[in-house]
Amino acid sequence: LTPKGEELLQYSHRILSLVSEAESAMEEDGTSKGHLQIGSLSSIAETHLPHLLANYHKGNPEVALSVTTGITDELISKVLDRELDGAFIAGDARHPDLVYRNFKHETLLLAAAQSSPITSWQDISDSTLLVLPIGCYYRATLEFLLRTEKLLPHETITFSSLGALLANVCAGLGICLFPESVLKKYSDSQYIKTFALPDNYSCVKTSFVYRKDLFQSKAIQNFI
Repeated sequence: LTPKGEELLQYSHRILSLVSEAESAMEEDGTSKGHLQIGSLSSIAETHLPHLLANYHKGNPEVALSVTTGITDELISKVLDRELDGAFIAGDARHPDLVYRNFKHETLLLAAAQSSPITSWQDISDSTLLVLPIGCYYRATLEFLLRTEKLLPHETITFSSLGALLANVCAGLGICLFPESVLKKYSDSQYIKTFALPDNYSCVKTSFVYRKDLFQSKAIQNFI
């Protein structure tokens, strides 16, 4: 597409989303039904969402649920573009078109393989960093820590999958930074060891976000 074609495509997505939203509004009869498209960080999808989604599905069996995982920046973009009804994200960034509902406060830990010589977070200089793509809040926090504490990594390897990244931490390829809830099952199995960080790096707030002008069907009301 030409640049103008790309611009028109973005408007077309928004127009079609609004048409779909209008149809849903006209069909709304106070019952929980239709489609619900939720986005989530992989870390939240693997730890906190299963119980939440199972309970929701039990109480709202006529709602067709779909869950898309991604990194924070990408999820916010999809909510703004109406591709998702809402998403679970990390961090304190705010967008004027979104509503932010507090979800959980998580504790971030540094993780390395049990065989690693690292004995504290201060030993990570010259380590290989294993990260998710740019736009991931946890990656940004790790990079901020390194800059602030003047620690230099040996190299950075990017993974698109959280599972693959953690498997490579267990294998000794490098270190990572993720919430304690994600790392717990690996540290409990003694594949990895974890290290606490100073308070200014260790706390992360997660939220459920959705557009301020989102038509709130019974399905999304019940989910919220």
